[in-house]
Amino acid sequence: MRECKAQINPYLEQVIELAHAQGTLRSDCTARDIAYLQVALVGIMDASPDDAPDLYRRHLALFLDGVRTDRSQ
Repeated sequence: MRECKAQINPYLEQVIELAHAQGTLRSDCTARDIAYLQVALVGIMDASPDDAPDLYRRHLALFLDGVRTDRSQ
């Protein structure tokens, strides 16, 4: 897990920097926030009932809406 994180983190940081520079991502959103999102989504997927396998998509949309600077998108 640590090895994967070490490989992915530089790319994630770059994406976050670009989004901050574009003004599309809240300035207080960090790579750690995105990492916690991933953990939360895995938990949601694991806890979702069999008849709601796409429940995580709603939570992903809520999170993404919350980190955008323009929430009208």
